[in-house]
Amino acid sequence: MPQPSSPPPFLPPLLPLKGKKKAPTTLKPTPAVKFPSRTNAPTAKKGITMRERRLIIKRNSSPLTPTAMGLRDAINRAISSTHVQTVSLTGGNITITTMESIKATLLNSKASAFLHLIPGATTIYLDTLTIQPLVHSLPTCHSLAMIATELTTFNLHLALTQQTRWLAFNESRTGKSASSIIITITSPKAPLFVNKRLSAFSTIFRTERWLRFNAFTQCSNCHHFGHHSNKCVGPLCAAVAPSYTQLGSTPAPHLPADFEPPPVTTSLRGVSTAMAPTNPNLLPAPLALSTTIHLMRRN
Repeated sequence: MPQPSSPPPFLPPLLPLKGKKKAPTTLKPTPAVKFPSRTNAPTAKKGITMRERRLIIKRNSSPLTPTAMGLRDAINRAISSTHVQTVSLTGGNITITTMESIKATLLNSKASAFLHLIPGATTIYLDTLTIQPLVHSLPTCHSLAMIATELTTFNLHLALTQQTRWLAFNESRTGKSASSIIITITSPKAPLFVNKRLSAFSTIFRTERWLRFNAFTQCSNCHHFGHHSNKCVGPLCAAVAPSYTQLGSTPAPHLPADFEPPPVTTSLRGVSTAMAPTNPNLLPAPLALSTTIHLMRRN
């Protein structure tokens, strides 16, 4: 007989283990992708301009015996360094140009070492921007010194570097209550005073650029000499004059009087034929069959 099976052993229920609760895990944000930063290309250093390299020496009317090359070598020996590159003698004055890496201010600080080498030298100054505008309708009853004082006092950043003078001669100003003067402005802000209104004597005066020309100045409008293009009253040159024609018309070219036009060229059935414009035997080309049918259907 089969024996009865023994019951399974009693097992206690599983209890959770006591301990610290684990914190819920949070997803960390993905770090942003870092692109390689573009390094800016190094900007090229601005070199010394020609204006910053020039030194101008004013002279009197005494004769100048040394040559340009002799003055250059003498100045370099006097300052014990090769600072001077070129020396030019123009209009009785002397213009000194320094080397590419040397400013004229350095040479100006050593002027006492070489100024005695230049005979008749009166003043020495840097080549700064100079503008000479005209100031119109100033009263002639005031002196030039009074006018200069009024202009520099009541106009900001206006500094006159030379003595003002009247534009017209004394004979031309006789009997006139107002006239124009020429002022000289030497500063980096000198272009701001061109075509600007200046204040003086509790009045506003108009300024204008002073045009310089001589007998060798060629006008760009009429191509004549002796006057500025802004003051040209002559007819324009035929090469640059605009053509004033009506709409749809073609300007006729400049042709001689004995010019004969060539025969008119026409095309018949694709063949180029030259004949006179009044040929009575000229027959029109026949129309194509498709064009004829299209015209008949329209009618």
